[in-house]
Order: sequence, then C-alpha cells, then structure tokens
Amino acid sequence: MHSGLSLWRRRLVATDPARTRLIEAAAIALAVAVTGLVAWSLVHVGHEDHALLAMGPFLALYAGMVVKDSTRRARLITTALLTVPLLATLSLGALLDRWRPVEIGVFIAVAGGATWLRRFGPRANALGMMAFFGLFFAVFLRPSLAHLFQFWLVAVCAVGSVLLIRLVLLRAVPRRQIVALLGEFRGAGSYALEYTLAAEPEVQATGLQATGLRRNQLARIDDVSRAIDRWQSQFATARVIDADPTEFAAAVLDARIGLEHTCLELVALDRSARDPAAGGLLADAVADLRAVLAPGATTVERDAAAARAHAHLQLTDADSPDELAVVITNRAVVAHARLRAVDLTRPREERARGPRTQPTSPKTLTAPKTTTPPTPPTAPAPPAPTPPTAHSRWRPWRGWRPTTRMAVQVMVAAALSTVVGELISADRWYWAVVTSFMIFAGTTTRSGILTKAWRRVVGTLAGLAVGFALAFLLAGSPPALIVMCVASVFCMLYFGPLNYVWQSFFITVLLAAMFGLLGILDHELLELRLAETAVGAVIGVACAYLVFSTSSRPALLHQMDVYFDALDDLLRQVRTAATRPGLAEPVLAGVRRLDTAHVELRDFASGMSVGFVTGKRTLAADLGHLLLVTTQLANQLARLTVVSTTAPRTPHPSELDAALTDSVDHLLQSSARARAALVHGSPSPGSTLETTIADRFARLPPRTRLDQLDISLTMSHLNWALLRSVEVRAHS
Repeated sequence: MHSGLSLWRRRLVATDPARTRLIEAAAIALAVAVTGLVAWSLVHVGHEDHALLAMGPFLALYAGMVVKDSTRRARLITTALLTVPLLATLSLGALLDRWRPVEIGVFIAVAGGATWLRRFGPRANALGMMAFFGLFFAVFLRPSLAHLFQFWLVAVCAVGSVLLIRLVLLRAVPRRQIVALLGEFRGAGSYALEYTLAAEPEVQATGLQATGLRRNQLARIDDVSRAIDRWQSQFATARVIDADPTEFAAAVLDARIGLEHTCLELVALDRSARDPAAGGLLADAVADLRAVLAPGATTVERDAAAARAHAHLQLTDADSPDELAVVITNRAVVAHARLRAVDLTRPREERARGPRTQPTSPKTLTAPKTTTPPTPPTAPAPPAPTPPTAHSRWRPWRGWRPTTRMAVQVMVAAALSTVVGELISADRWYWAVVTSFMIFAGTTTRSGILTKAWRRVVGTLAGLAVGFALAFLLAGSPPALIVMCVASVFCMLYFGPLNYVWQSFFITVLLAAMFGLLGILDHELLELRLAETAVGAVIGVACAYLVFSTSSRPALLHQMDVYFDALDDLLRQVRTAATRPGLAEPVLAGVRRLDTAHVELRDFASGMSVGFVTGKRTLAADLGHLLLVTTQLANQLARLTVVSTTAPRTPHPSELDAALTDSVDHLLQSSARARAALVHGSPSPGSTLETTIADRFARLPPRTRLDQLDISLTMSHLNWALLRSVEVRAHS
C-alpha cells in the first residue's frame, strides 16, 4: 500500500515540475481566503450587502487565473493593471442598472471585445477577461450607486491580495527551483524504471516497443526535462550552479535519453530466454541505476555505482539482447552520475574568488568540454501564427483573424444565451451566458470549442452531485463551508490544467459552498445550474459551427507543419554537427524547438478530440503515437550527436562522414514524405521494410561500423517511424 501511494505521488509530482502548479494554487487559494475574510468583515461588521461574499472570492480567483505572462515582472504588472478594467466595468454596470436593454447590449459587446483582445497577447487577454467579469458581477449583483464604494473596496482587495502574494510568496529562487527540478527528474525516472521492471515484456516486429510506456511513464521524464530547459532559458546557469550552460543541457539530455532507452530495452527483453551471465550483470546495472536515482543515496554509493558502470562498459560487448541491455543501462548510470556530480550549492563564477571543495566523482564522469563559448540556452522559438485560410467572395470571414471571427460568434452566443437563459430563470440566466463565453476562451477552432463545451457539461454534472451533497451536509457551519471554498479553489487550480473537466467540477463545488454560505442552497439551484450550463454550451457550440464557421482542419495541419519544420531543422543541425566538432549548442536548441512543437501539436489535437468523428479517432491516436516515437528517436539521435561532437575523438574517416551525411539526407527525404502525407494528404509510395540507412553503414569498415552501431540503429528506427506514418495515413 505504501509503495502504491509512493508511486502515485511520484506520478502526480512529475506532471508538476518544480511544484509550480502546487505553489501557484496554494498562493491563489490564500488570496481567495484573504478576500473572503475582508468581504465577511464588511458584511458582518459593517452590515453591508451579502453579495460581497460571492463577488470577492471569485474576483480573487479569476485575478489569479487569467494572468499568463511568461515572466514574473510581467505577471506583477498585469495583475496591478487588472483593477482598471475591473473598477470601470463595475461602475458602468451600476450606472446602466436603470436601462436594462442598454445594459444587456453593453454586456454582449464587452464579451465580444474581451475575446477580440486575445489577439494582442496575454496581458490584453487578462484585461479583457477581468472587464467581462467586472460587468458580469455588476449585472448579477446590481450594486446601487450608494454601495458602489464597498464593491470597489472588495474588488481592489481581491486584486491586491493576489498582487501582494505574487510579490511576497511567488518569488523566483533559481537555485531552489533547479534542485527541485533535478529531484523530480530523478523521481520521474525512478517511477518509470519501477514500472518497467514490473511490466510484462512487450516485443513488436518493428523493434519499436512499449506503446503504453512511451505514452505515459516516459512522457513524464520528457515533461520535467522540458521544465529544466525552460529554467535555463530564464536564468544564467553559470550564475546559479557550477555548470556551463551547454554542458549542463547536454548532461540533462544524455541522462534523459539514457534512461528512456534503458526502460524501452528492459520492457522488450525476453526474460524467459535470458543468458545467466548477462542476466547477473543486468541485475547489477539496474541496482546501480536505482542507486544513482535514489534521493537518499550518499555520494560514496553513487560514485561506487558510477565506477562499476564505467568499468562494465569497457568489458561488456553488445552481441546479444541481454548484453545490449547491460550496456545501455550502464550508460544511463554514468549519465545520471555525471548529472548528480554537478555542484548545485555555488555558481561557477565563484571559482575565480578562491578554491573550493569539488564533489567527489570518478574522473571518467567529468563533463566534456566544448569549443562553443558558454552562452545561456535560447528559448524555444514560438510557433508561427496560423495563416489565414483561403476564402472566396461568398465566405470572406475565412480570411479574418480567428479572434475577430470568434468575437462575433461570442456576441451572438451571449445574446442568444441571455434570451434563452431568462426563459429558464429570470434570476440565474447569467450561468448560460458565462458558459457560452468561457467555452470560447483558450481555443481558436470549432472542434476545440465543442470539446471544451462537452468537458464543461460533464464537469458541471459531476460537481453538482458532489458539491451540493457536501454543502447540504455542512449547512449551518460557516467555518466548514469556508474551508470547502478554499479547498475547491486550490483543487481547481492544481488539477484544472490537467483537464478542463476538473476545472468545471471544482468551480461547481465552489459555487455550492458559496450558496451554502449565503443560505440560499436548495435543489432548484442544482437543476437550474445544470440546465443553464447545458443551454450555454449548446448555444456556444451552435454559434461556433453555424456563425462565420471555418473548419478546424487548416489549424491542425498548420501545427503539423510547424512540427515538421522543427524536425527538419534538428536533422540539419545533426548533419552539420556529426562531421564537425564543437557544435553541440545548435543541436540542443533544435531539441528544444522540436519538443516544444511536439507538445503544442499534442495539446492542440487533445483540445479538439471530441470533434474527431469516430472513424478518425483511431487514426489520430496512431499518428499521435508515431509522432511521439519520431520525437523521442530524433532526440536520441541528437544526444548521440552531442556526445560525438563534445567528446575528444579522432577525425572521422571520409567514408564515415559520407555515410552520416547521406543518412541524414535520407531522413530529410522521409520527413518530406511524411509531411506530404500528413499535411498535404498526398502520400508517396514506399515501404517501412526499406534498409537504405542500414545498408550505407554496412559498407563501412568493421571497426568503424561497430563504433557507430547506436547511431545507425537510431537513424534506421527514425526512418521507420516516418515511413510508418506515411503507410498509416495512406491506408486510413
């Protein structure tokens, strides 16, 4: 039981690198609690309107949620600016209270304007969202001009508490962050290793094994590795830890690929036919890998494991699957030991100020030097904006920007939701409007809107069952209901990014707790909440598909195009670095771009999954897995190239340089064929059984061919994955 809980905790932590989501959720939950306390004081001490109890915590919640700027300074500025649209729309709503038609018209216009502002970036999006919610609470609560100051006070407190907590508690501590990230990196690796050892062997004819392992366990290692890359893009590595930025990035990549390769080899190993001699060495290698991954292992234990692994690498051949698994596992041990040998307590720049004690590690684990000047890793290049779709004079909106088209759709949806919502309930019609507005947030395609609407309805239905049951049980106990509110906020912020269902679930639980505090909880609210949410979702989806509608396919194909651009760029960097020393940094930058493009493509496709018709879901899943395999194999090829270009070596013979160059050129041709099949829908004939790359390496002298066995196998497998995607698309 304890082991199962430990593995579950590692799995959850691995999806939250450096505990960023945990800290952010706790901070905003604290801001909600502070705002709730201020609103409660005004109500019970100052005898103000009870509506302040509902408005304050929700404004604090949204003030924390909508700010998405990339840097801490930008987030602080945006949070401070939120008071401007918030107070403006609160005041506007109070002034328009006597002119109901004008008030509704302005409300609809603000919803469209908030959607349109997304085109100007995260800050404009946050300001637009707060303008919408400010007017929403003014329309919902109807504050009089005499009580407007108290509403201003609670609104300022909501934003101010978030700003203060961001300023004081959410401070960037680079060294603590990288220590946490490396610990989670090893934790994700340890979880994947234990899962692998407990799994049944899997072997496929292609040699590319373990579909489930690739999609789940190894993906967590990739997530933390990308978080380390982001950390390097934000901070100067040498000013925080004793590492050159390029060497550190190469060490992380080596450790990541080494562990993933080990897991894939172990899960594919036929343990019933194991060679006893190699099996004993493999058990020792696995034990050493556990030692270098264990959080409580001492320096002496890690150094001993690394020394044994390095010695075994000099003695073990790779003539059988067992021996190959031993070699790969020992390489992973060496890579992780090298990464753990980095001194995280002092920056490299302090070397010039005096001697210090170096961490004990085998001489063979010293990070190799590179001739490239140490420079911080560059941030991944942002994806190009979606190009406008070709349009005719009969459908000019196809050439509009997505935000412009969606702004019109949102205004139509808000107008219809207002009418239908009031027919259902004159008091709670706003739930339909908010639903129709929110399902457009964060997406640009009609399939994405359909998916988000479905998840919101499912989350709301589950939240009603759980939230109202808890609220009825806790009725009459304000402290318990307050705890329920704060817990709901925390869980929504922590679990919500994983799936929109969770966000809808916990915000409905929060609403139930709020109604319990206000003393207006009854079964009719449950029915109205579900009905209004369903109506808003249906109207929003209908407007997305019927009002100035455009297909989601071009946007998806554009994301695929961006992915193949990143893959081709990485392959070109590999081709250059494979034959010339000192070019590790461009390869590492290419890895970051490819990882970013793959994650964006995966998330984009996941966000529109409900929009796939039944016959296309299997195709999308198969192609998604093949692109995951392609990404991991391309990263493994990059890792081998980085090791080759940074380690001391003798010059390549001309025939090897020619084989490497020709093989990468062939991979670029296969990539072009895959792009033509997936993006342009024109698959060219071909077969995954072709052995062009293997044949080119087979013509090398025996010793050279043996030294390049890893890179030739990786290239062959990458070529297979690309050609397999062509076959899958052609037969769909």
